[in-house]
Amino acid sequence: MELSLCDTNQQYFKVRPINSSVQEGGRVMIPCVVGKRMGIVQWAKDGFAFVIQPGGSIVGYPRLKLEGDQNSGVYNLTIRDASLTDDGEYQCQVGPYGKIKAIRANANLVVILFS
Repeated sequence: MELSLCDTNQQYFKVRPINSSVQEGGRVMIPCVVGKRMGIVQWAKDGFAFVIQPGGSIVGYPRLKLEGDQNSGVYNLTIRDASLTDDGEYQCQVGPYGKIKAIRANANLVVILFS
């Protein structure tokens, strides 16, 4: 795919979320690093967007946190004390800004139960 001159300011993923697995009770980080970010970044699980507060805490999900240096485009999602309810598809979403297009990238998380 060729980039035209008007695409040179398009936001993009420097590091895309990757499929991961975590043992129940463990901690996992799903990476998301955005270059030339202009839009608002949010995370979603199974199509449901999280409300992220200043400081990175996520409303209603005390075990989840947005971590990283947002000035450098780092928007990693950390899950601690993983439970089976955390199993699913996560998506890092960067909204549009003016003529800049929105971008999204998915990763699946598998929570492994050891008995």
